[in-house]
Amino acid sequence: MSFFQTSWNLEKYLVCCGLLAALGCGGPATGSVSGSVAFNGKPVQAGVVTFVTEDGTSTSGNLTEGEYQIPVIPLGSAKVTVQSLAPAPAMVRADQVATATPVAKATPFVPLPERYQNPKKSGLEYVVISGTNTFDIDLTP
Repeated sequence: MSFFQTSWNLEKYLVCCGLLAALGCGGPATGSVSGSVAFNGKPVQAGVVTFVTEDGTSTSGNLTEGEYQIPVIPLGSAKVTVQSLAPAPAMVRADQVATATPVAKATPFVPLPERYQNPKKSGLEYVVISGTNTFDIDLTP
């Protein structure tokens, strides 16, 4: 094999490798979403935010102190639901009750209207694009 034939084969090989690298691993395209959730102007303290795609795939993120984050989510249109959860009570071991530091007063739990838990009724929609997305949700009674 001459030098030119070897060089040509190497060149084709490198072009193919470059094309494969540009195409990536072939997995589904994803982005990330984060934001805040408020009800009646006040942050929702605890809960779950769920994005449901048109094919029924759901991806959720925990809602803590009015903020949520979903690091990997499929691209495209999604209906969004929000469920509030009562904060877990602070736990103190029985042998520490007498010496325990008082726990700060918990933020009162405010249940959200049921419609926000149903993707067909919530009225919340978002289109996830590649990269970082921010979707702040302001819920009303």
